[in-house]
Amino acid sequence: MSKWDKVRLGDVLLYEQPTKYIVENTDYSNDYKTPVLTPGQTFVLGYTNETNNIYGKNLPCIIFDDFTTAIKFVDFPFKVKSSAMKILNNDKTLTDIRYLFYYMLTIKIDTELHKRYWISEYSNLFINLPNLNTQKKIADILDKITGLISLRKEQIKKLDLLVKTLFIELFGDPVVNPMGWEVKRLGDITNIGSSKRIFAHEYVDYGIPFYRTKEIVELSQGHLIKNELFISFNRFQTIAEENGYPKFDDLLVSAVGTIGVIWVINTKESFYYKDGNLILINKCDMMHSFVLKMILERLIKEQADHLSAGSAYNALTIVKLKELYIPLPPLALQTHFAEIVQEVDKIKFVMQEGLNKLELTYKALMQQYFD
Repeated sequence: MSKWDKVRLGDVLLYEQPTKYIVENTDYSNDYKTPVLTPGQTFVLGYTNETNNIYGKNLPCIIFDDFTTAIKFVDFPFKVKSSAMKILNNDKTLTDIRYLFYYMLTIKIDTELHKRYWISEYSNLFINLPNLNTQKKIADILDKITGLISLRKEQIKKLDLLVKTLFIELFGDPVVNPMGWEVKRLGDITNIGSSKRIFAHEYVDYGIPFYRTKEIVELSQGHLIKNELFISFNRFQTIAEENGYPKFDDLLVSAVGTIGVIWVINTKESFYYKDGNLILINKCDMMHSFVLKMILERLIKEQADHLSAGSAYNALTIVKLKELYIPLPPLALQTHFAEIVQEVDKIKFVMQEGLNKLELTYKALMQQYFD
């Protein structure tokens, strides 16, 4: 092959139907050995004790969801649950399957139509293919940076777990309130409300950032966000004077779909937010905002069915949120916890910055190698 041959993807990646490898019994257990896989976000559905028809030949391989086009790289024996996928493999003397996997991650195809996409679309695409040595070098670089990204994410997860563990040790589970703290209705200790409605025709090209659930979820996880929507400064000023606006240390709670994602506002920059999708809880003098956040996350998760009852779809209502009974730990204990969290957040901030830089580098390399 020359350095940059154009090849048809279906000529370098051959597919196998997974029917032979479908698990017969879905009574999974972590005590069993063989993983049952899906190309989707879950990846490992569980573990089976079945020993027949395990895919273990010609590893590594790629599993491809024929309807969503989701893919996963697999380098260990496995079984599958569904036939709605393809197992993809290559001639390893001519191509590097890791390189092909990374290339496939860059392919964008509209998957609105309900059809099988490997044969109809993907296999007919032409890709640039350098020589095998270059493929391996590119795959090695991308493996290293994705490994660093995974490591940094795992470190951040462990810091989050540390905070949650410390919270339980100091305050107990707020659902059962084992310390016997005084309890009060959330609506009696702080103001809870929503925003003034903003219509699509009010969006402008630049101005005051306008956040939806999408942005609040990202911010709650400490991620950088790209502002996509704005309202004018004059519109914001009018709303702020008439209806108020989110302030530092207030809480924003996702209220539709995936409910109970909470962002403690950590910026003094002005922004506004979407009505209906998000609920604003004002800073409370009796509670540190981060302690209140953790209590609410636990209570909302435990009472999700009750809190969204009566809604046509999965939604958290202001009325139900006001009725939540909140334990009130001593403020001194809250302050002690908040000071520890502040120190952990400093470490987490540095790690998150490093993760953001790694992810930007990864995107730049993917563009450099595959665009």
